This record gives sequence, C-alpha cells and structure tokens, in this order.
Amino acid sequence: MKPALSPPISLVSVAILSSFVFDVALGQGPPPPPPLQSLNPPPVPAGNPITEAKAKLGKALFWDEQLSATRTISCGSCHQPESGGSDPRSLLGDPASTHPGADGIFGTADDVTGSPGVILNREDGTYDQDDFFGMTRQVTGRYTPSAINAGYASSLFWDGRATSTFRDPVTNAVILNAGAALESQAAGPPVSSVEMAHQGRDWGQIEARVAGSKPLAVAASLPTALETWIAGRNYPALFEEVFGDSTVTAARIIMAIATYERTLFSNQAPIDAFIAGNTNALTAQEQQGLDIFRGIGRCAACHGGSRFTDDDFHYIGVRPVAEDLGRFAVTGANADRGRMKTPSLRNVGLRGEFMHNGRFATLTDVVNFYDRGGDFNAPNRDPAIGPIGLTPAQRNALVAFLTNALTDPRVASEVAPFDRSALFEGSGRQAFINGSGTPGSTGLEPRIVATEPPLSGNPSFTIGLDNALGGAESILVIDDAPIGDGSVIPAAGEVKYRIPVTLAGNGAGNGFGSVSLPIPGEASLVGRTWHARWYVLDAGAAAGVAASATATFSVFGASAGVLAAPANLSASDGDSVEEVALSWEAASGAVSYEIFRGPDSNFANALRLGNSAVPSYADTTADPGETWSYFVVAVSATESSSASVSDTGFVAVTLSPVTGLSASDGTFGDKVRLSWTAVDGATVYRVYRGETDAFGDSTDLGTVLETTYDDTTAQPGILYRYWVVAEGSGGEASSPAGPEPGHASLTRPTGLTASVDLTTGIRLSWSAVSGASEYLVMRSGSAGSIGITVEPNFEDTSAPVGQSLDYWIVA
Repeated sequence: MKPALSPPISLVSVAILSSFVFDVALGQGPPPPPPLQSLNPPPVPAGNPITEAKAKLGKALFWDEQLSATRTISCGSCHQPESGGSDPRSLLGDPASTHPGADGIFGTADDVTGSPGVILNREDGTYDQDDFFGMTRQVTGRYTPSAINAGYASSLFWDGRATSTFRDPVTNAVILNAGAALESQAAGPPVSSVEMAHQGRDWGQIEARVAGSKPLAVAASLPTALETWIAGRNYPALFEEVFGDSTVTAARIIMAIATYERTLFSNQAPIDAFIAGNTNALTAQEQQGLDIFRGIGRCAACHGGSRFTDDDFHYIGVRPVAEDLGRFAVTGANADRGRMKTPSLRNVGLRGEFMHNGRFATLTDVVNFYDRGGDFNAPNRDPAIGPIGLTPAQRNALVAFLTNALTDPRVASEVAPFDRSALFEGSGRQAFINGSGTPGSTGLEPRIVATEPPLSGNPSFTIGLDNALGGAESILVIDDAPIGDGSVIPAAGEVKYRIPVTLAGNGAGNGFGSVSLPIPGEASLVGRTWHARWYVLDAGAAAGVAASATATFSVFGASAGVLAAPANLSASDGDSVEEVALSWEAASGAVSYEIFRGPDSNFANALRLGNSAVPSYADTTADPGETWSYFVVAVSATESSSASVSDTGFVAVTLSPVTGLSASDGTFGDKVRLSWTAVDGATVYRVYRGETDAFGDSTDLGTVLETTYDDTTAQPGILYRYWVVAEGSGGEASSPAGPEPGHASLTRPTGLTASVDLTTGIRLSWSAVSGASEYLVMRSGSAGSIGITVEPNFEDTSAPVGQSLDYWIVA
C-alpha cells in the first residue's frame, strides 16, 4: 500500500513561503497602499457654493468658444469627455498638435504633443506670424491634463502653479482663501495668447465679450437641459439669475466655470462597483492588473487613493530635466527640477496620449516605460522609478486594468453630467478651402487662412494670407458668387468686398497679412454662401499676379442683438460733384461703422465701401448722376448690428458747357432758331434769353430734349442775346453757353389800301406788323421815303395832282 499524500501540508507550505517572500519584498519597499475607497463629490469652497443654476452657467461658459479672442476655442475644446477630459485633437506626430519643444526645432526627440490653440492674433483681430507656427494655430508646450475629477486637488497644472487661493484677476484681491485651485486654474487660459487670447488681452475685455455675446452662439447644438435653462436669454440675464444682478465680472465667470467643473467627478467606473463589493465588476485579467498596480508594479506609490493620484510632484525620467523644469518654475527649489504633478488615472483609457509632453500614444507604451525603469536619470528622480521586470502577461493585465476598470461609461458616452455642446470646430460650419491658386515667386502658392466662425453679427471675422511675397500689394476679394480662376483681379464694383493690404515680411514665401471684417447681423445674409480669394501682385507669377485657393463659407446663427442699427441715415442728393455725403446718428456702444452701397433698397445686393470711426462718411467713388442706396452697420467690440434703413443719394454730374451755339439773324420772321452740339451726360437743355449781355438779367424760356430750339416769342426786329445750359438727370447743370445774338425779321406789311380825299390828299392804310415800331412810306417818283409813321396808316398830302402813283410800306 502506497503511503498517503499530504496535499494540505504542501499547499500550506507554499502559502507560507509566498507570504514570506511578499513580506520580505514589502520590507524592502514602500508600505502597502491603503484600501481603495469610493470616490465622493469634491469639496466646495465656502465662498463659491454649488447651485444648479451656477453649474449650468458655468457649463455654458466652459463650452462657449466665444470666450476666445478668435471665437474658435473654448475651455472644453481641450477638455472633452470622449478623451477622458483631455484633448482628442492632440495626436502624437500630427503637425497640428506638435510643439517643437525646448530646442525650438520640429522633428526632434524633445517635441511635445500639445493642444492646438489660437493663431497668434492682435487686439484688432488681425493675425501675426509666430516664430514656430507661422499663421497656423499655436500649440501648447504641454499635454492637456484632464478637467474631470480636477476639483479635488489643492493645486492644478502640471507644475501646480494654480493654487488653492483664488485672487480676482482684475483687482488681485483674495476672493477664496482655500480650496479654490479650480478657480485659480480657470483664470489662466482665457488670457493666454497661445490658448485663447489675443496679444495683451485682459479680463476686462473678456468681461465685455461675455456680456455682449449670445450664449453658445457658435455651437452646433446644445444639451437639451442646458438649452431649456438658457431659454434664449443673453449672458447678463443668466448672471442675474445666478448672482442676483446682471453684472458680468471676471470673478463670476471663473467661479461659475469652477462650479461646473466640480460637478464633473466620475465615480461610476467598474472599479467603483468592485470597491462596493461587486467582485464581477472586473474581469480576472483586470483584477490581476489591479493586484500588479497595487503590488509589484509600484503604480500605487504615486497613483494611490480613490482618484489614483497623490496630487504630488515627481520627476520620473520621461525626458531630461532641463527640457522642462516643471515644478521648479513655481518653487525655485532644485529638488523640484523636472517634477510634474501626478495625474489622476480615472478614465485614462480614453486619453490618446500620455505624460506631460504627450510622448506616448498607448497605455502599453506607458507600462513598458515604467517596466524598464524610465528613460532618463537625475539626482531627484523618484525612487519608485526603476526596472520592474513584468512578464508580457503581467503587462497586458496592467494595461487591461488601466484601460477598462477606471473608465466611467458616462464619460465615454458623454452623457450627463458629462454631456456637452457640439463645438463649432468640427461642425461643418468652418470655411473649406477648395480649388487651387496661382503660384508666385519661386513657385510658392499663397495660402489663405480661414478658421473663424462666419457668425451673423461677428464683429471680427478674420481671413489671413501667408506664403506670399513679402512687402507686396495684395487684394482680398469676397463675393457671394464664385470667384474666377485667379488670373484676373476682379475690379472694384464687381464684387461685394475688395480690400487692399500691403503684406508684411520680406522675400518670396515670407509675406503675410490679414483682414478682420465685421459680418453684419442681418437676417437676409444667414444661409448665404460666400467665396474669398487673395490676389498678390508678384512679378514672379504668371501675368504678374499670384493667387490663393478659394475659401468658401456660409453665414449662420445670430449674435446677441444688443447693438442697434444706426438711425436716421441721410445721403446727399447731388449737393456735390465730388461725393455723396453720408451722416447718421451715433449708435450706443459702437466703435466703428461699416458702409455699404447698392442698386436698390435690398441690403443683400449691396457692396462694402469702407468703414468709419465717426457717424459720417464720404463716398467719392459713386458715378456722377447715378442714384445709389446706402446702408450703415454699427460695430462694437462684441457684435455687428443689422443694416440701417437705406437712403438714396447721388453725385452731381459735371457737365461740359454747350458748344456750337448759334441763333438765326432775321432768317425767320416769326421766330429765332437756336442750335448747338450735344453734351455728354446731358438729359435736357435749358434756354435763356435777354436783351443785354448780362446772363443774370436773362429770362428762362424752358427746356428741350433736343439740340435745337425755336423761340417763337421773339419780337421781330429786336436783337436778343441767348444762352443754353446743359442739365443732367440729377439736376446737375453746366455753366451757361452764350451770349449768342439773334433776332426775328419783320414781316412785310399786308392789306395796303389807298383812297383819294379831294380835301387832304391820298389816305393809306395797312395791317399792323407785329414788332414794328414805325413804318416808312415810299411813293413812286420819289427818291426816298415820303414819311414815317408809328401807326398803320398815313395821309400823303404832297401827292401830285392828276398822276397815277404807286405806294410801298416798309415796316
């Protein structure tokens, strides 16, 4: 009989041995991490209590891209739930999210995967050239940490510079003494010229932007609950509900955003169910990964607690210390060189890149990095960093745990409270570049830049140009009809916008420029598609003109509608031969005005003439005699108004004097006939007549359309002076041509009769002649007249007796 086996003794022996080995390991390393705890809501500073309305206001502000100077970046742009509260746009190796790192050279080992921010821009909305990024979006110098579960930490940012004491960014007064790292952090990005701001932006300008903006006006859609709460109100009305009055201040903006962020705590991941006692919440592999995480993997040394972070700072050898000094920039302590804040690992499986510089693209890369003990050393490297020696199965288990067990499905699915507004970026409302341009010097094609929202009422819609000839003259053309192929620059009057710009920079490919234009808040423009193209005068281009591709965009949405359209626009009607003078009432809040001119009262048909800082403008480009409809749009720092009621005006025509004027000299007995040469631009001719050479003493006889006139009122025998003035359709007139002398001849007297009066002689009579002042009486046999009379009768008392006589009368 075989001896009996003793499995229990063997098993006990193995268990004891295992326990002994583990105890030895623990004795040589850090103590075991404390038991996992469930995640409770974050603490709230006493001076900024959470209310439902304040959280909703903060949510609107957090996701509103209008908080950025270019209206293209919101807080949420870089902190999207789908990426675990980080930036889905940050992609390792993508030029659009790559920073050149400490050496300033792209394509080297110290490159950083950061978040795309704004194009370097000025206060007036125009673009500048950044040394690294040119006229493309700048990229942050670090990977974006998660905003989810950020409400627990006593300091924020990778270097911890956002402290728990919150100071008003305008007055620097302390508002919250403790527990306000979220508030301190939220004050930074809106004034960063890389992330959200223009150069030199301050919180006063942000306050004005918020107060004058329609909430989430550029968003493609809003969560239903948020949209219902906003209910069409503007920000001041929302602030009044939350804070008791409508004043928009920097501190209130920041505290509302921080309040919203405190609602973003994720405590419904599988690990939370596991902590609560559901042992099936994790797979066997994930449980193995948890054991490794808390044991031989040494992860919990820094990533302990219910948020899986110690909120401390460590240098772990991701890159050399000198590339990014991290915490040292805040404390100045040498021991802090290169140290970065430990991030929470909740929802880490949703993130695309990892580490402060976004160096790794997968969690497998991260686990392998720790397993090999880091990549760089320094005196202050954390002692927990060293080779671990995990097997492939152990590494896979750890990756499975990190990927799945820590992900809250509400975060992954972006459901409340992690739901969000659909951003303008990626909404399909952005301009798209189509076609191709015409290369300039050295074969480079100018590049058009159009990234901002074509929002109705946007006071600063900027279109840029780079990659062109430095110092060259350029023209930005915008029209609602497709623009030509780029070989011919459209002339003024052929397109709605035609704006000349002298490009900055020197040399081929180094030229850049931009135009910031207000989009009128005019309902008739919403939905209308526009096309934009740059033209550059470049001798190195075909036909001397280089051109960009075309940017096509459609106006959408509506602004706050606070700024009223200018009232009482008046345009001069032919008061000048040089200009149409415009004036209007100043609009409250306006800083400038856009002036438009069109063929009729439909604003959609008008083209832009220019702008003015004062409520007046002179249109010196109007064709004389042509009537135009004028419109004015007011522009403030936050929006553009709708168009004013139109008014018509015209420039007086400058008409040349009449030439070739002639008047008949007795050719006709019943009139004086005038004739002259036609004058360009004249629609009628006005005739004047006088009896002296003084035009001022003349009489207006009337107008004719033709170049001839019969003066049938002229008295025969009177020498008149005539003048003719050419007139245009707008009432404009030339100088008078004249004086030109002319007269009508007297008609021959008729009805002559003679009768013999034996007592007095021969009595003559005849019909009176119009215009005759006297009559000469002629008789046969007499050398001259035999008498003069002013009446149409005469008695010849000297007639010879017994002779037959003939008589003539001359008027």
